[in-house]
Amino acid sequence: MLRIPRSLLLAATAALSLPACIRAPEAESDQPKADPRAPKDAAELLSRYAEAMGGEALLRSQPQRTVEARVVFKAHDDCQAGDPGCIAEERVGQFVLYATADGRLYRRMLVGDRVDERGFDGETGWNLIDGQHLEIESPESSLASREDALLHWYFDIESREITPELIEGARAKGHDGSERVMDGLRWQAAHGLLPERSLWFDRETGLLREEVEHISDDHLVVIIYDGYREVDGALVAHDIRQLEIHGESQKEIDILVQSVHHKDLREGLFDIPELPPLEPEADPYLGALADAKAAADASPKELSAQMDWARVAFAVAHFDEAETAAKRALKIDAREPEAMWIAARVALLRGDLKDASRMLDKARKYGLRPTEWARHTAWIASHQRKWETTAELLREAGYGDLAGPYDAVVGDPLKASFAGRSCSTELSMARSKLVGAPVVEATVDGKTVRLMLDTGTRDLILAEPVAREVLITRESDSPIGATGGPPLPHGVVETLQLGELSLSNVTAAIVPAQALEASAGGVDGVLGVRPLLDFQLVLDAEAETLTLVDGGRRCAKERKKAQRGSSMPMYVHETHFVYMLAGINGAEGLFLLNTG
Repeated sequence: MLRIPRSLLLAATAALSLPACIRAPEAESDQPKADPRAPKDAAELLSRYAEAMGGEALLRSQPQRTVEARVVFKAHDDCQAGDPGCIAEERVGQFVLYATADGRLYRRMLVGDRVDERGFDGETGWNLIDGQHLEIESPESSLASREDALLHWYFDIESREITPELIEGARAKGHDGSERVMDGLRWQAAHGLLPERSLWFDRETGLLREEVEHISDDHLVVIIYDGYREVDGALVAHDIRQLEIHGESQKEIDILVQSVHHKDLREGLFDIPELPPLEPEADPYLGALADAKAAADASPKELSAQMDWARVAFAVAHFDEAETAAKRALKIDAREPEAMWIAARVALLRGDLKDASRMLDKARKYGLRPTEWARHTAWIASHQRKWETTAELLREAGYGDLAGPYDAVVGDPLKASFAGRSCSTELSMARSKLVGAPVVEATVDGKTVRLMLDTGTRDLILAEPVAREVLITRESDSPIGATGGPPLPHGVVETLQLGELSLSNVTAAIVPAQALEASAGGVDGVLGVRPLLDFQLVLDAEAETLTLVDGGRRCAKERKKAQRGSSMPMYVHETHFVYMLAGINGAEGLFLLNTG
């Protein structure tokens, strides 16, 4: 016999991203008339099956089996032009399966240039994708792999805690529309970790006809066995179809067996593969940086060499090098506007607003585009809380849609103060159940709210019901971020209280409550970074506290006292994003610090 584990076929389906677009046949038919040969229980049905296959003695004498087959992924007849998920033309692959009576398995699937391997060594299941990515199954998943691996899965079921149940009433029609009487049983395990599966046997022949996995009420995976032929005395199915039926749609894979034998298998076939140690790939950008620096060092008086180094260094976030190269270029040509622009960008990222403004003004004088000067100068003004200037410069730079929130607070700059002229406040901090982000309690114009701290968000964001309750008026419609997006209502919160810290005139975006619930869950709003840029934030996950420390000179000692562990530079983007240059397993990258 041959029983192709349905998980092997599902894996191939997933690899090709087959969509469902064929209409399904009827899943069930009316029950047939009673037949005196109907089995009385599951044991009789399985016994009848084993006898039909060749008898228990013969089957137990075959401890292993090799199957080679052709796999056909059927084309869909309604593919739309440009749809990468729909298979317009039939695809063909090769499939080999080795299975043993003691429950070991290896299969190899080749479709196009993709090779996938799967195995079970008797204890653990594994998957090897394209010879490079090895996945080791969990103990729970390996239980299902053990069942798939067993060549004679219908024997010794008590030792595996399998308790099949005879399904009351037979079926008269298969999922492929064929008319035949079939008796079924539910294939269950006491541990409850196997898929919900039913097996249907042809009453006339006793052979397995269908294996059905019930994923949900309207989602079935059906494997249909046909074309049984004798191999070494045992019957083996040579024509196998998989139908995945989901609602009104269906997709199909055909397995056409080409060769079956019971020869000995080589040692180590089922073992978990040992991949060679991974060698890191060279970073082409860092290679380009090293080459540019070497060229600049070799030609210290050549302007183009220094500028090439400055450009590459800035592009890969090596800002110290970018600044050094820009200064070298300015020593060669004090009127080089791009060198000034790079130096200004580095200063702005570090928070040195005075130097950034000076360099931008100088670069404009020597040729920097006015719109580029206006864009970066606008962000400097926003950090300085010069709202009117920010709005004017954004319009001058061509970003009029971003000016609205700044128009709303003209004449009322954001202000902050601690009770009793203290330097800090400590808040209890929870975690969002949906995304795991920090959540703190605050008051918005006197109303207690729960806010998620999100360093990837610019402004304060409030749910519409909260905004209505505290009478926040709609001052403008603007995108929520600097990169655009749908315009949202913006208003102004008169007072945002965070423990002993009071913030006034805080810009707030207003969003539908359901949108906030879907993205954050269980909070009334989101606390972005712009109201907090002048404070030191200390997040203590163990103590579940958030401490805010004044960033002014008066509180320098308290900020130093609050620092813990090592430090590293952080860079604040022109709008609000916070970045840091770091490495993972030796691979360098510029990472966004995003608590949300």
